[in-house]
Amino acid sequence: MRVHLVNPSSVSFGTAVITPRWQYVLAAATPLSFGDPVLVDETLSQIDPETIQKGDVVGIGIHTANALRGYEIGKIARERGAYVIFGGVWDAFYSWGSIWKRSSFIKSSKGRLAFLLISRIYRHMYADTGIATDSARVTWSGRWTRWMAAPCRHLFAGRPMPDLAIPQT
Repeated sequence: MRVHLVNPSSVSFGTAVITPRWQYVLAAATPLSFGDPVLVDETLSQIDPETIQKGDVVGIGIHTANALRGYEIGKIARERGAYVIFGGVWDAFYSWGSIWKRSSFIKSSKGRLAFLLISRIYRHMYADTGIATDSARVTWSGRWTRWMAAPCRHLFAGRPMPDLAIPQT
């Protein structure tokens, strides 16, 4: 078993644009019994799927710009029998706690709740755009979105305004 730490990128520049420091932190924290982790920064060169074997662990750092490529690598690694772990700001940015903290500028509780639910719905929308790598994730994400959409309808429901004039063009 080997540990692979991958910084995904759809484009290889031949030079690192942003050094993925997380790779070195996790590599240093990997127990010696697992050997030296394989570090792959795809801004330098693409991963060779043939290096991933059944039983390997593949850690993939995800952010908005590399999410599609990251999930693509995850799918390849799973097909090869590896265990895949996704991490990074992508998941942390849309956590319940993280969203709640970002909503602190909103004064009303109703507004903060709406911000929280809409942010989570936004996160789950990606499951149907090809980012998800398995049907269970798409199904679970769809359920979450439907569950969160119901309170949103109530939050945004207004009173009827029968006297409202429709602007003429």
